[in-house]
Amino acid sequence: MALLVVITACASALLDNVTTVLLIAPVTFLVCERLALPATPFPIAEAMASNIGGAATLVGDPPNIIIAGGGPGQVLWWALAFGADMGGNATAVGAAANVVVLGIAARNGTPISFWQFTKYGLIVTVVTVTLVAPYLWLRYL
Repeated sequence: MALLVVITACASALLDNVTTVLLIAPVTFLVCERLALPATPFPIAEAMASNIGGAATLVGDPPNIIIAGGGPGQVLWWALAFGADMGGNATAVGAAANVVVLGIAARNGTPISFWQFTKYGLIVTVVTVTLVAPYLWLRYL
């Protein structure tokens, strides 16, 4: 199951986040059903992995291409992009991929509540923002 999360992050670096979760989440529910595993944590992890993977490359998230054009204040634009991508993991409505995963989960009979998502999302957001801040500082200042 961890492999599906890694595949989601890698695919999201090359595709849009929503496209990635639309492709991977249904497979996750089928695998969980076959293995008799609780499905809830895996789609949440995939939504978060897609948001993190999208921040990894210029093509992973459309605003990254605009930011890559350079210019004055580029570090501020990258800080904004990383903050939005990583911060989007905090709640179920923080990123489009999160909303799509919740919809797919509900359609598959495994509804994920806002607070259930947020319980994991806040932890992931704190960790990823903590890791990205020193990167931006070392890279641009």
